[in-house]
This record gives sequence, C-alpha cells and structure tokens, in this order.
Amino acid sequence: MRLIERALRGRSVIIETVSTDDDGTGGRTGQPEDNTFAGQGPRRRYFRKTTNTYKVSLPLAFWLFAHTRDYDVIHIHALFSFSSTVAAWAARRSRVPYVIRPLGTVAEYGMTQRRPWLKRASLALIEAPILRHAAAVHFTSKMECDE
Repeated sequence: MRLIERALRGRSVIIETVSTDDDGTGGRTGQPEDNTFAGQGPRRRYFRKTTNTYKVSLPLAFWLFAHTRDYDVIHIHALFSFSSTVAAWAARRSRVPYVIRPLGTVAEYGMTQRRPWLKRASLALIEAPILRHAAAVHFTSKMECDE
C-alpha cells in the first residue's frame, strides 16, 4: 500500500487511506482513529474492529457511507472482507467509481483454501457483483488476470 501511496503522491494525487485497526486475531494497530502523518504524507483513518469474525467495523461502515461521495475514485484492496464489501457498496450507492484489487483471492488457490464452499457462495452472491460493477480490476500479476 505504501508504494501505491508514494507513486500517486509523485503524480500530485491527493490520497487518503481508510482501514480497520486490525493487526491479526485480537490485535490492534494502536493507531489513533484519524492519523495524519507529518509533512506530505497521506492521511490515514483507522476504525476500530467491532468483531474479529470477518473483521467487521461498524464505525468504518458508517464513515464510508457518509463520506464516499467526497472522493473521485475508491481503490479497494482484497475481497472476502467486510471493509472491502462495504466500500464497494458505499461507492455504488454514491455513484463513485471504484477499482478493486483482488490480491489473488479469486484465483484457484485462494478459492480452495479455508472454507471453499463458503467462498464459492460468497463469490456468487457478494464478490461477483462487486467485480462486475467495478470501474476497473487491478490484478497483481498477469497470471492472476489470466486465471
């Protein structure tokens, strides 16, 4: 993420990163909710997880639905997570284009590891519409794109 932020800043793009404070099961990043780094660094907003399961963060969801329309484009990282799903739904509701970066989650390996039946159901009902309505899909590699 930091490389993408740096590249965009190099092109004078104003960016803001929004995430949960998740740092592994039961862990928290320890970051304050609104954390602006000194100098030209990006603004980062961290929202407290409500549950460990699916990394639900109700404060993040409320914030996204209230503020997504303030942005020109939303770049969403990964699928099969609460924050990604809510970000896509908020973007669609606000008619803000979004780019989705699957990060290998819909590749064969990602779909067959850890609860494959649940992933197939979720892909059909939630992730496929997110991918279908995205302005663009940002693949990590050509192999991921081909697959």
